[in-house]
Parts: sequence; C-alpha cells; structure tokens
Amino acid sequence: MNATLAVLLCYLVVLFVLAVWSRKETRSLSGYYLAGKKLPYWVVAFSTNATGESGWLLLGLTGMGYAVGLQATWVLLGEIVGIWLSWTLISRRLKRLSDRHDAITLPDVLVAPFHEKQNAIRLVAVGIILVMVTTYVTAQMVASGKAMSSFVGLEYGHAVLVSSVVIVAYTFVGGYKAVSYTDVLQGVLMLAGLIAVPLVGIHAAGGPGAVLDSLQQQDPNLVRFIGDAGVEGWVVAISFAAIGLPFLGVPQLLIRYMSARDEEELRKARGVSVTVLFLFMLGAITAGMAGRALFPDLADSESVFPIMATELFPPLLTGVLVVVVLSAIMSTVDSLLLLASSALVRDFFQQYR
Repeated sequence: MNATLAVLLCYLVVLFVLAVWSRKETRSLSGYYLAGKKLPYWVVAFSTNATGESGWLLLGLTGMGYAVGLQATWVLLGEIVGIWLSWTLISRRLKRLSDRHDAITLPDVLVAPFHEKQNAIRLVAVGIILVMVTTYVTAQMVASGKAMSSFVGLEYGHAVLVSSVVIVAYTFVGGYKAVSYTDVLQGVLMLAGLIAVPLVGIHAAGGPGAVLDSLQQQDPNLVRFIGDAGVEGWVVAISFAAIGLPFLGVPQLLIRYMSARDEEELRKARGVSVTVLFLFMLGAITAGMAGRALFPDLADSESVFPIMATELFPPLLTGVLVVVVLSAIMSTVDSLLLLASSALVRDFFQQYR
C-alpha cells in the first residue's frame, strides 16, 4: 500500500469514529438535523466555511487563480463581504426565529408566521432545496472524481462511487453533529493545505518576484487587478465580486446559524469565519498563480492543485493533500444530503402522512 492511500484510509477511519461518537445525538429530529441546537461558536464557524467552499475552493478557485491571476482577488473581496453580511444581517435573527418557533428546518421558519393550511410556502421551499441539492451534489461528485483520479489513479467512475458511499455512510450514522465536527477537521486540513501549497509553490518557482515575472511574461493581464482597460474590465471584476452574494441565502449555510448554542456564540463565530475564509481564498488564489509560474501549459487549470501536490511534496504529504481536497468536497456534500433529507422527512412526509 502506498503512502497516499494509507493516509486516505486513516482519514476515512477518523470520519467513521466521529460518526459513531455523534450517534447518541440522533435520537430526535432536532438532534439528528441540528445537533440539538447546542454547537459552540468554533464548530459553527468552521462548519459554515467548510460547507460553503466545497471543491470550488481547491479546484475551481485555484484554477481561477491559474487562469486569470490577480483578477481572482475580486472573488475574494466579494465572498468576504457576502459572508460578513450574512453573519451580520441574518444569523442572529434567524437563530431567534428558529428558537421561537421550535423550527428544525428553514421551511419551518418560513411558514411559521403565516399559519397556512395548504403548505404552499413549504412545498415551494422543498422544491427549491431538492433541485439545488441535486445540481450541487452532482457538481461536487464531478470534483471528487477529478481529485481521486489525479491523486490516487482510480478510474473516474470508481472514484465517484467510493466518495459517494463514504459520505452517505458517515452522514447517515452520525447526523448533523457528525457532519459539523467532521467539518471542523476538514476545515483545519483545508486551511493547512492552503497555507502549505502556495508557500512551497512560490519557493519552488524562485520567490514572489519570480512568480510575478513569469506571469508578466506569459500575459500582462495576469498581474493586473483589472485585466482589460475600460468598461469590459470592470464588468468582469464586478461579476467576479458578485460570486459572494449567494452567502446571503444559501440554505446549507443558514442552517448552521440555527444549530448554534445561542446568539452570543454566533457573534463570536462571525470573526472566526471571516478570518478563516480570507485565509482560505488568499491561499487558493496564490496557489493557482504559483502553479501558473511552475506549470504554464496545463490543459485543465482546475488540475493545478493536485498537480502541485503530487509534484512538489513527498508521497506522505501528498496523501495529506488528497485528504485536503476530499475534505473540501465532503464537507459540502454531507451538509447537502442532510438538507435534502430534512426537507423530505420534516417538510414533506411529516406534513402529508
């Protein structure tokens, strides 16, 4: 067994241990879907960030840094503003409403003030959630297939199947508490990887100056915050920044606010979340730019993080970085599966049985 695969298997064992440890919290719907609404701020913060970023962070955003260089920092700006607004404007209000109405799901919160008999609002919310979850989970499974194929050499279809079985298994056993605490582990691993890979990449390329010189020679737009002069460049920049707007309404993030112990925990979680997200995104963009200097002719820009991990690190650390990529994917998929499950069980079957 090679070192990369050994690290991956150890990681999967840890996930299942966390799932079994969390199982006692799954005896009620509130426990299974919200961990009894008693999570501390640091769990809520890391779970929110790990869930919100997914494979997009380590594959998509690093690929964006590779493709457009410094222009990708507009995405960083937009997401920081978006998550700060979400914590500031929504988190405590949503927590207050969910506690007042003993809500377990977001549709519970939405329908509580109206007392409607037809449940039209609930049905529309369930439909939106299921469509969103199906689309998003599909995208994450594509990312898992890419990651496992690049790192471990599994055939793409087998990689998707293995990832799916693992995620469904530990989510089913441990519920929301298992998902949240595995998100903490996954978030810490993602942060470590997004510090180590860009630093090693910059060193391998000859330092920050050498990276910028290489990018300048390849395409001067790679070292400009506004790529093209005039209106077109600003339209691109504003479009990149707008990627952060969905943080104001993404259901798998909003449910994190409902699971916190109290409103004071949410206030403390905001600072942790914004800081960690900034480090996440800065590391991803920097890794992509360093990767462009080192490997300027990649056919797929989204493969830059896996390639840097395999080319610049020994097998044992490559295994850790495999886990980092899979962590980003799993931390989103498990939350989406719980979201879809709660919509079906709580907001559909319980209402119409």
